[in-house]
Amino acid sequence: MIAAGFHEAIGRAAARLAADAARTHAIDTVVLTGGVFQNARLSTIIEQQLSRTDLRVLTHHDVPPNDGGISIGQAAIAAATGC
Repeated sequence: MIAAGFHEAIGRAAARLAADAARTHAIDTVVLTGGVFQNARLSTIIEQQLSRTDLRVLTHHDVPPNDGGISIGQAAIAAATGC
C-alpha cells in the first residue's frame, strides 16, 4: 500500500507539472518517454491524469521508452544522413 500510494502521489504530481508547463508554453501535446515510463503503474497514472485535460498524450507502442528507443533513433539518423 505504501508503494502504491507513492506511485499515485508521484504520478499525479508529474501530470500536474506537465499540464502546467504545457499551458504556460501553449503546448497541446505531451510525450511520455524515458526509462521511467517502463514502470506501467506510473505511466498509467500519469496518462490517466493527463487524459482529463485538453492535452494530447503520446506514449511508446512499438519502440521501448528507454535506451532501446535511443538506439533506434540513432540508427535512423545514421541511415538518413548516410553515416
